[in-house]
Amino acid sequence: MHAVPGRLNSLDAFRGFTIAAMVLVNNPGDWSSLYSQLAHAPWHGWTFTDTIFPFFLFIGGVAMALSLGRLAEQGADKPQLLIKLAKRAVLIFLIGFLLNLIPHFNVETVRIPGVLQRIALCTLLAAPTVVYCGWRMQLLIRTEQTVWLLLAGLLFLWLGVIADAILMPINKSLWTPSYCFLMTGWALLLFSAFFWLLDVNPHAGVREAAARWTRPFQIYGMNALFIFAFSGLVAKMLGCIKLTQDGTTVSLGRTLYALLFNACMFALAWGMWRKKWFVKV
Repeated sequence: MHAVPGRLNSLDAFRGFTIAAMVLVNNPGDWSSLYSQLAHAPWHGWTFTDTIFPFFLFIGGVAMALSLGRLAEQGADKPQLLIKLAKRAVLIFLIGFLLNLIPHFNVETVRIPGVLQRIALCTLLAAPTVVYCGWRMQLLIRTEQTVWLLLAGLLFLWLGVIADAILMPINKSLWTPSYCFLMTGWALLLFSAFFWLLDVNPHAGVREAAARWTRPFQIYGMNALFIFAFSGLVAKMLGCIKLTQDGTTVSLGRTLYALLFNACMFALAWGMWRKKWFVKV
């Protein structure tokens, strides 16, 4: 895979891992017989599924800091950068809202919140900090960045465990402090691993091997928004198809269905990558 100038391979890989995980948990095939880690925790506690949305927010923040933060420090017009971010946030919100409208298109009952809508809101709230405060970690060499990411991840994991024990339980539905600390810690640790393997490791052979093994994630990550939206659209369309046998609804392949659906979405992402088609907002 040829590196795209100005991109972090590690960030693309982490983003691709996260979008692959989201496609997996959003399309399990049979919602009545779920593997526990493919469902949200019923109330207190957390599962693998509960890590995905916080990872998306973390990735979005890193991407903003790397791109717009750098531009702001180089003297770009900051109000214009904020306007650009606001337009992007509005577009992301509208895409998410449109997905919620499908397939019934009933404006009276449509659910306004959603994953993309929340990402859009967080983009708006974080934009001033990114544009006006910059990205100070760029001043550090990459090895130091990795160490600080790792240490910060361990610190936030510790804070999450402590907060869970003495303050408020880990709860995704309430976004309790303990949940936020814990998810921040896991995001920092996972990103630091990708960062070290793909962008920092001093041994070229290790970086090349890591790039080969994570290539599917990087391909996914370069069109994450499109794959997320398209997979949601396809899933909704398939959900409208009801197959019956002897008067009962026939389920598609449960976890196998989820894996095959994910494979189809990856095939689409791979084809777009091969054609150099990168959909951006």
